[in-house]
Amino acid sequence: MLEADPVALTLRVERPDAVAPALAAVTERGYAVGEYALAQPSLDEVFLALTGRAADRPLPEEAA
Repeated sequence: MLEADPVALTLRVERPDAVAPALAAVTERGYAVGEYALAQPSLDEVFLALTGRAADRPLPEEAA
């Protein structure tokens, strides 16, 4: 299990072209960026974006 890192910051950006401005905004506010990584969305994140609900939640008609 991963433990929380008190000095780590996670930012999510919707568009790849927004990464550079986001990093610039962070450094302009006085924070040093030691490393960064880009990742693809998980299948759960894609499902939520497409359907508006988490994959583990039943459809409204299934809940009744």
